[in-house]
Amino acid sequence: MKVLVVDDQELNRNLLKHMLKFEGFEVVLAENGIQAIEQCKAEQPDSVLLDVVMPEMDGYETAPQLKQLSKE
Repeated sequence: MKVLVVDDQELNRNLLKHMLKFEGFEVVLAENGIQAIEQCKAEQPDSVLLDVVMPEMDGYETAPQLKQLSKE
């Protein structure tokens, strides 16, 4: 199972990456909502862990767009 982790804090991304990989997940990372949309299109993750407060495009703006991509 592939998980997209979206967080503007590098420490949070790395912590989640290591925890998820330890549990056997494949992990894809993004720093903001714009990167999350790009990664979602390219990697087609099974699940997304999305931070709410981020620069450029926050989680509230990103979530509906990721949801729309999952329907395509």
